[in-house]
Amino acid sequence: MAALEASAEFRASHPTASTSDQLASDAPQLQDISERFPGLLVYTISAESYEEVRTFFNASMTKHPLAIIRPRTEAEVSAVIQEVHARNIPFGIRSGGHDLTAAQAQGRDGVIIDLRGMDSISIAEDKKSARIGGGILGIKLSKFLQQHKLLTPHGWCPTVSITGWALGGGYGYTSAFHGLGVDQILGARVVLANGETVDTDEHPDLLWALRGAGNGNFGIVVELRVKLYPQTGFLAGFLGFPSAQAGDVLTEFGKFEKELPINFTGEASHLTLPGVGPVLAWLFAWTSGNDDLDDGWAFLEKMKALGTPVLNTVSAGPACATVIHSTHGRALEKNPGVCYPLRTRHHIAAASAGVVDATTQAAEYEEYKKWADDLADDLSKQEHALPYGNRNLSSEKDMDWVSTYGEETVARLKEVKKIFDPENFFKTGYPRLDLL
Repeated sequence: MAALEASAEFRASHPTASTSDQLASDAPQLQDISERFPGLLVYTISAESYEEVRTFFNASMTKHPLAIIRPRTEAEVSAVIQEVHARNIPFGIRSGGHDLTAAQAQGRDGVIIDLRGMDSISIAEDKKSARIGGGILGIKLSKFLQQHKLLTPHGWCPTVSITGWALGGGYGYTSAFHGLGVDQILGARVVLANGETVDTDEHPDLLWALRGAGNGNFGIVVELRVKLYPQTGFLAGFLGFPSAQAGDVLTEFGKFEKELPINFTGEASHLTLPGVGPVLAWLFAWTSGNDDLDDGWAFLEKMKALGTPVLNTVSAGPACATVIHSTHGRALEKNPGVCYPLRTRHHIAAASAGVVDATTQAAEYEEYKKWADDLADDLSKQEHALPYGNRNLSSEKDMDWVSTYGEETVARLKEVKKIFDPENFFKTGYPRLDLL
């Protein structure tokens, strides 16, 4: 049986790129590579689709780069890297675009290398692994795997890229059952600063470093090889309680939290729902080891007994639902083959708030942002926060790299950096090894 390849419906569509005249006017320094690679998609500021491809998930990333370059082949990635290297053009790397900081954003003198065109999927003959492009989004991969009754862990938001998510740790709704995203990585192909492509099958030290510190640090990951699992029974949905009961609900939950089954993953959030009002809403997910969901339904009843539910949308379905932060079970099992360090039991406190329209609600936006910042500061002052974090979920200023990874791991990562990126060409990655 041959490998199973994803068809066009599971691949990204691409808006019309800049014309040669637009390129000549907006970014003449990119004309040469465009002529040598006529299929290379380059979006400059006068292109009609520029804003569409520029926009990030984080609306505060408002910089407008010289161009967004979207390669669709390994050869194009190599050529782009060599071109920006030779011309000393600043660049950032985008896989899905969910960077919570502005680390990859570029101003008018820089470019974004947009990997969303690198979105191939190939399931191995034994259906135990898949090769995926460096820009494949979780929703696309999940839907393709569903057709073949397979799954692999992915992020909680459908438009998060598998690659960036997994390289940085990778929390998901099956983390407790299958492990973190970083634990799913079997191998990778990486384009280095000189345009050479290396495979981690020949470089186990690079594979170790990518598993937890690979986001833009050593090269551009153009392909990952990840584990696959048979699709089994799955429950997911929202379970909500009145906000007035939040304290009691969380107190009761805390009584059995340390004995949570590895099948369960959940996240509690404060939301205001139309027609319901303020609620403590739990994102509930249960992954069965087979098709039997009796234990899952029983655990849901245990959760419902925490208070008086005013919302319950939990139902059985395929495992591509909204994903949830969680840190217990197999997510905490140490893996010597990865450098990702955060394996102690912990909660992820996402202090977040937002507005519908940041333009017309600018004042409210600043007020909500201050609230989130103050909450994070208060947690730290009360010593409820770990002295380190996960860069996929935290800003650069909140990271203490040595405390996070440990001195021994940092020293080893720096040695790998010297081998694969001795000039520190890739300087927007994390952890920032050049500063340690």
